[in-house]
Amino acid sequence: MTNGLNLSDYNSAIIVNPSSGMPMVGGISGLDIHGNSFGTNFNEPSSTYDPNRGY
Repeated sequence: MTNGLNLSDYNSAIIVNPSSGMPMVGGISGLDIHGNSFGTNFNEPSSTYDPNRGY
């Protein structure tokens, strides 16, 4: 019995960072296209400079 999906279909899915809404490069263990790790969003447009982080 099969559900019509195979392993290659699963591996080709686009993973999205739930905090930033951006696609992830390298899956959950990688970074989103703005450089945030999965579940983080440090590049908010409202705070482009943070003196505590230096950028």
